[in-house]
Amino acid sequence: GLSAKNYGRAVYECLRGGLDFTKDDENVNSQPFMRWRDRFLFCAEAIYKAQAETGKIKWHYLNATAGTCKEMIKRAVFARELAVPIVIHDYLTGGFTANTSLAHYCQDNQIITIFIPFSTSSSECRITPRGCGFFSTNWGLSPHHPRGGGLQCS
Repeated sequence: GLSAKNYGRAVYECLRGGLDFTKDDENVNSQPFMRWRDRFLFCAEAIYKAQAETGKIKWHYLNATAGTCKEMIKRAVFARELAVPIVIHDYLTGGFTANTSLAHYCQDNQIITIFIPFSTSSSECRITPRGCGFFSTNWGLSPHHPRGGGLQCS
């Protein structure tokens, strides 16, 4: 795997090359060769550098998935400190309590949180400063659906 520095460089190249956003893989966590804090720092640097050079808004979705709810919140806090407003989280790994805790923290702190499963054919939950709702990548449910599948995070 790539080091955090080389990973950040790859993110920069993608953003500088014309992509509007990139994201961590669902399975990227914190391996010995690429610790999460270093990855967050290098990705934030890549975003700012690409924005400065292109004059366009660029995004990177940082993976906040961790082994405990406390650790996931810690990662979301660090993303906020870096002014990176989007984190992703594997909701199958996290479980309901961790998902709810992370969703509430992010909603209270205006961080966009995207909950993803290992299989992207399942539903996703998007929490934004305006509210939240479910949408599906394959089932056609609109992100603007008023009830979004029945679960609301307000």
